[in-house]
Amino acid sequence: GATLQVRSAHLQAEGLGRLAASARIDLDPLKLREGALALADADLAVIGPRWLAPLLAPAQAEQLVFSGQLSAGLRFADDRLLGLDASFEQAGVALRDEAGTRLAFGPVDGHLPWQAGKRSAARLEIGGGRWEKLTLGPFVLDAELSEDEIRLERTAAALLDGKVVLEGLHLRRGAQGWAGVGSVFVEPLSMPELTAALGL
Repeated sequence: GATLQVRSAHLQAEGLGRLAASARIDLDPLKLREGALALADADLAVIGPRWLAPLLAPAQAEQLVFSGQLSAGLRFADDRLLGLDASFEQAGVALRDEAGTRLAFGPVDGHLPWQAGKRSAARLEIGGGRWEKLTLGPFVLDAELSEDEIRLERTAAALLDGKVVLEGLHLRRGAQGWAGVGSVFVEPLSMPELTAALGL
């Protein structure tokens, strides 16, 4: 009749690992009634440049380098996202040009669950980061997620001989989009080390 039922669909492609989907679609008018997508052990080094880089930084897509693995699940109903569950294993991203690596983040390990109408807890363990010659030490992101809110626990990352601390970050989605409050401060840093790292 006017409904297409996809009970099981599987796609094989380089870097995707295992991709499976199911859906129930109204054809007249066209509407996604129910849908589910599962991705297991995707190789970010392969899918990152093709699918993620154009979304994250279109102007610098060719300079982004990805690593690690991603597994994820998505659930939809009535054209609305109901759930997202993502797991990262040794995931990382770096921005490189002729001068070398300018920005790097990772490796990232952890779990990011989200469900419409429910609260959940996410935890990401991040191996560190780098911007030019400044290096961030390992840190952990603990967050409470709900349909329209993100609350981030106090997070501290080593920077030179001090720390960068993010505290009280609370984001909320309203009629005008996402907005939030929070604070960031830097614990005392050695000025000789900082100016040397910045080339001053």
